[in-house]
Amino acid sequence: IVRIENSNTSGTTGQASISFTSKTSGSNADSAIVSQAEDASGNARLEFWTDTSNGMTEKMTITSAGNLLIGKTADSGKPLEVYQAGDAAIRIQNNASGTGGNDGLLFEIGNTSKDALIWNYESANILFGTAGTERLRITSTGSVGIGTNNPDVGNTAYPVCQVHGTSLNSYFKL
Repeated sequence: IVRIENSNTSGTTGQASISFTSKTSGSNADSAIVSQAEDASGNARLEFWTDTSNGMTEKMTITSAGNLLIGKTADSGKPLEVYQAGDAAIRIQNNASGTGGNDGLLFEIGNTSKDALIWNYESANILFGTAGTERLRITSTGSVGIGTNNPDVGNTAYPVCQVHGTSLNSYFKL
């Protein structure tokens, strides 16, 4: 067991850290893990810092509540928060999708446009559901089905939208 303690602080100024330095960097630290007091009650957060051309900057934090903050330091109470000065994004990939820049599923918000982007780079459908049931499907060809998991592709030259209702076997098709 290794214990690192800083007993010469109080309140929200208490911290202990582990610094990592490479012999070729010539700087004090290339990266660090810091245990930082959040309040006088003993709650602490874990901060991950890396070296940049402007010095050390905090890149990721795990708060005492278990929230993960990436690219930001202020916790707004959500389990996962991501901030980036430009287009902020989360990419999800697996062994079937590959690991390239045009693989997987991307969630992004545009910096200038503020458009929300949900982008499936794979030749596969996007499904939306509630209560454990599929409610909407966008097929890989662009057809949209609401209330059906098999939108009629009809004329394959143009995407199709089908809406199925539950009363009187009604549906609407474009």
